[in-house]
Amino acid sequence: MKLLIGKSNNSTIPKVTVYGSILGHGLEMYDFTLYGALISLISEAYFTFSNSSFYLALLSLSTGYIARPFGALLIGYMADKYGRKIGLIFTIFCASLATGAIGLCPTYEQIGIIAPVVLVCARLLQGICAGAETSNSSVFLTEHCQKDSTSFGTSMIFFSGGLGCILALLVSLIFLETEYLWGWRIPFIIGMIIGIVILLIRLKINEGFIYEKSRYHSQQIKFKDYYNIVVFYNKKIITTIMCGALSGITSTTLIVFSNLFLQKQHGIKTAESLLFSIYGLIAFLFSCFFCSKINSKIIRKKVIRISLIGITIWSLPYFLLLDKNIFIYSLSAQVVLGIFAGAFISTTKSLVIEQFPVYIRCTLVSLGYNFGYAMTSGIYILLSFWLINFTGYNFTPFILLSIFALSMLLIVDKILNEVNNSDIETPHTI
Repeated sequence: MKLLIGKSNNSTIPKVTVYGSILGHGLEMYDFTLYGALISLISEAYFTFSNSSFYLALLSLSTGYIARPFGALLIGYMADKYGRKIGLIFTIFCASLATGAIGLCPTYEQIGIIAPVVLVCARLLQGICAGAETSNSSVFLTEHCQKDSTSFGTSMIFFSGGLGCILALLVSLIFLETEYLWGWRIPFIIGMIIGIVILLIRLKINEGFIYEKSRYHSQQIKFKDYYNIVVFYNKKIITTIMCGALSGITSTTLIVFSNLFLQKQHGIKTAESLLFSIYGLIAFLFSCFFCSKINSKIIRKKVIRISLIGITIWSLPYFLLLDKNIFIYSLSAQVVLGIFAGAFISTTKSLVIEQFPVYIRCTLVSLGYNFGYAMTSGIYILLSFWLINFTGYNFTPFILLSIFALSMLLIVDKILNEVNNSDIETPHTI
């Protein structure tokens, strides 16, 4: 599929622009997934001062999700006012710094309580960067695409994210088997090095034609103006929050929860449980790639409805099959959820982006999407294990997943209101 810059003639997008957009999100997901995959080792290295070291590690995992909206607001505003390129460079620089800090931070036994404090601060910085990266890179690539290929741009962003997750899990598998106690640090250091390479690539990218047309309007917006802007776009922001919330739950279930569930509830080794996360992500990738071929908004809306119905219906069988602890059952659970999750996440994002005018797009998309993402992902794993302990039934987390999917399905017609193509380029009067 040929992607064109804005409305310009027949110029294809420079490769540096494509790579600069998608690789950064891939790295963010690599960094985020590493922490979840290696959380058992991290808890042993930094939280041994407590008998609840695993739950403290889960809390530190949650801080990354909770920090996402703050990064989305600050860096999203920066990307709108000063340019997408500035925002993308800033996020990849800080993300590399945070990942390197996790990989190099001494343990609790070496420097005491300072160790978990540094770890949590690095995790917060990771979350701040991830909150801006996902949406800003999606917006940046979308604004380089023709109007009829925006779905391709956002789908490729999430395809890259899925690859980043798989790479993180594969690297984790390799270094989990090392005889050296410090072996788990190497994947984080690798992430830091990759981040530096992507930073050099992003220094060469150019702003999109569409953003350049709206730069004047972007620079007129003050931070204090966003109260009125949020009020004006409140319904569209709510739809964006809901999309982010369900995206957060499905991706967290697929990548992190399934891994921890098999380890904690069935005693499966970390290396084996990570494989099931990889299977689900492979299905996610195929789904993203398929959805990247969808140009029509009408077809996109049908795909979103089907994926919502699928997630709602599949939520209970998913947890029941996972709890059987039989290879083919766990594999089926992950693959089917991966297909529905990929269809929903990759297809929804382009419609969310098209709701807002260019000059405030990064701020509103980043803030709404990541607020919803943090609202669910930040506490989802903790709530899931609490439900299991409280009820004594391993399948009860399906309640959380099905409620959000069903809520989205019930209001899907409002969420999927027709978005005018003019919204992509035309500044609105507020």
